[in-house]
Amino acid sequence: MNPGTWVEDARAPHTADHGLLRRLVPATTDDARLALVASNGVSIDYGALRREVASTADRLARRLPGDGSVGVALSDPIALVVWTFAAIALHRPVFPVQYDLTAREIDAVAEHEHAAAILVDDPDGGADLRVFPDGPPGRDTRPAPGVHFYTSGTSGRPKGVVRTHESLVTEARAIVERLEYTADSVLLTAVPLYHAYGFSFGVLAGLAAGATVVASSPRTPSAFAERLSRHGVNVVLGVPGLYDVWSRRRPNRDPLPRPRLCVSSGALLPLEVAQRFRQTWGVPVAVQYGSTECGAISVDREATGLSACVGPPYPGVRIEAGTRERPAPVVVHSDYAAVGYVRQTDIGEDGKFTASGIRTGDVGWVDDAGRLHLTGRRSDLVNVHGRKVDVEEVRTVVVAHPGVVDAVVLGVDAGPGQWVAAFVVAPGVAGAAGEAAWEDALFHHCRERLAAHKVPRRFFFFNRIPRTPTGKPRRADLLAAARAAVEDGTDADRTTGLPVTRTSGRLPDGRRIHYFSTAGRACLPTLRPTAEVASPTESQLRWDVWEEDWVVIAAHRQRRDAPTSGTARCPLCPSASPGVGEIPSAAYEVAVFDNRHPALPGRAVAGDGPLTGAGHPLTGGCCEVLSYTADHDGALSRLPLTRIETVIAAWADRTAALNARPDVAQVLCFENRGAQVGATLAHPHGQIYGYPVVPPRLQRLLSVAGRRWERHQECVVCVTLQRGSGTRDRIVADGAHWTAFVPYAARWPYEVRLVPHRHVPDLTVLSGAERTDLARVLRHVLRQFDELFQQPAPYVLSWIQAPARQDRHVAHAHAQIVSPLRSRDRLKYLAAGELAAGTFVNEVPPERAAADLRSAWPWCYADPEDADSETHVSAGAHAAGDRGECEEQRQRTQ
Repeated sequence: MNPGTWVEDARAPHTADHGLLRRLVPATTDDARLALVASNGVSIDYGALRREVASTADRLARRLPGDGSVGVALSDPIALVVWTFAAIALHRPVFPVQYDLTAREIDAVAEHEHAAAILVDDPDGGADLRVFPDGPPGRDTRPAPGVHFYTSGTSGRPKGVVRTHESLVTEARAIVERLEYTADSVLLTAVPLYHAYGFSFGVLAGLAAGATVVASSPRTPSAFAERLSRHGVNVVLGVPGLYDVWSRRRPNRDPLPRPRLCVSSGALLPLEVAQRFRQTWGVPVAVQYGSTECGAISVDREATGLSACVGPPYPGVRIEAGTRERPAPVVVHSDYAAVGYVRQTDIGEDGKFTASGIRTGDVGWVDDAGRLHLTGRRSDLVNVHGRKVDVEEVRTVVVAHPGVVDAVVLGVDAGPGQWVAAFVVAPGVAGAAGEAAWEDALFHHCRERLAAHKVPRRFFFFNRIPRTPTGKPRRADLLAAARAAVEDGTDADRTTGLPVTRTSGRLPDGRRIHYFSTAGRACLPTLRPTAEVASPTESQLRWDVWEEDWVVIAAHRQRRDAPTSGTARCPLCPSASPGVGEIPSAAYEVAVFDNRHPALPGRAVAGDGPLTGAGHPLTGGCCEVLSYTADHDGALSRLPLTRIETVIAAWADRTAALNARPDVAQVLCFENRGAQVGATLAHPHGQIYGYPVVPPRLQRLLSVAGRRWERHQECVVCVTLQRGSGTRDRIVADGAHWTAFVPYAARWPYEVRLVPHRHVPDLTVLSGAERTDLARVLRHVLRQFDELFQQPAPYVLSWIQAPARQDRHVAHAHAQIVSPLRSRDRLKYLAAGELAAGTFVNEVPPERAAADLRSAWPWCYADPEDADSETHVSAGAHAAGDRGECEEQRQRTQ
């Protein structure tokens, strides 16, 4: 649909009918009581809510053509509620839409609805009403009245469920009665309001009780705790993942208010999570069962602790199911169920609405106490963190790619939720290199057409889909391939498109190796395993009870080869001969492989290992080696920008892959360059550690950032950039997206931090422009070090990124580069003050260090060595005699 211009007309103001809002809100509710509170602290009381709905309805009446429905795709929860009630007041059908869908998907919902208008977020803030002035095309009959909820995304086959106002009011009152909402209730809806669960249990039931609704979806435990404390929350509406994370926080260390009621819905709450939560916090979790078509069905209000028990039905609901010995499909009869779908085509071959009731798609049985127990699911919906994904919709998008001839999409179990996998037949795929390129192409194809949670995490390629004699896919065979990837630790979630292709394989002893090459260039093959996987290491993680720090004991690393400087025995130089070196290729661009002598355990070890709080040996983690180039005499600072971008892509890829592993809590990408910092190989390379715990210093940085966020709702790194803590006299390079500066309280004589201007948790989410600018700034800073000391400078380059699963929203990724040199021929040694007390003494003032680095290699945005660089200065300005002119031109361009 192509929206037209939003035009005022001369019609008289409309007097809105506020019947639904009046029916919901008790007459005794104080107008001054808060009705809604958004995550940014903005609130609205009941009196203002009534006035806002009335004025919005009057304005809306002047601008709506025809009698079509109105969509609301707004991220602001208060705006969503106001506009929804305003449309209802005009007797318009209204459909809440997931605001983070792509524009294509939102348009598909509007097309499906034959909508008259749809409200979307304005880029400058507020709401933008997109009106279709010619009226909804193609509609022969008046749209069904009420509220239309969509069960899944819309680029494939949207499904709109029609709920009448009467059914919504009846349901809201039943929820208030069963869950005992009162006017003193403060509800935290940790679920989006466009979802039927959030809208019915949060907004409608909350208003029906005259309660306060805190509409917020906190993404981290710290943010969740802040919401509980700030607003005095006593009722929580969440999904299983929230309670899983919350149950792992210790009350004595993380004191939180204890709500009187916690409700879980969206997916079945695992019994072990429910038990752990109750044991830890002393609060039971009520397990709520419902569906978009049926509304609220049943709730285990007493939290019986029975596996897969979802309790007795709500008032006005009757459930049919099987017996314990013979479970049967669940059929629901309800006074507040939907009346049908927006379109008849939504029903499908196995429509849920039948003469005998509504089929939920689940299988279960009812006990003598009238409680429903679920034993399985018949439908093909994938539960991705409480958000349902229709596999047929995803399959429609996958097979729309011109190179795909057949595909099957399934959900793969992963803890409390699932992830989406696509099994594809594409005749153009040939070998591992072809698979890598095709996986990138299909990922981008799907990402352009689907919301992020619907995009398949992995694509598996087959010559033909294995099927039964009746033509049905052999699900067990397909899922076996996906589970093998999970066990292998290679099921990384693709969070960003990488500018390179990756080819993965095995070394002869079973260790993994990955080649990264610039997109469009051939990926090289790898050797397949010819021996058993390398034996486990002797490393142990030991807990220092005096300092409460983890220490790695790695005795086997004493047996490593002595440092090498030539190419004769260099394990990182390319070699096509099996058994020679670590990288079995005649040539390569960037390679990553499992370290032969890893510092971290990797797997369980015998003996008295360290104990976690749960009393189990703490093992796991991994160590990888990253070779920047096949050139033994090269350096990261001398690589072309495109190669440095490939290195950045490898860092991002491995960060995503290791973060997805259950035995990794923190990923650290780093480089030790030079014998002065302990580098044993002269070949340019770095390393990647996947720690099974968050290391002490990184945990301290995260704690500092978390406290700043909780107190002031701001990022300490962002504030440093915005408020000039990295002042001009300490900046050494300043790109379009990155700034490099010497810290105000630098510990080392020459220490530089590279910080992105955008708040990002790690390298996986950088845009293409940010990666390009990072390559330019990083190379420039490394050259400053080399030029300053007139030699290949020793340094430690480390990437500080967000942990895999802890407080990611407060982390601001950045790089730290430190050199142990005080001058060209003098090293800084750590003395008693640094080693014993932990207080550094820096002999070089940070302002002087920055001036030294700037003088050694003045900053220019462009580098004539790179033909593809943007030219902000004249060619040749980097010549030694023109550095002053280069700096002057840079100042003029700012």
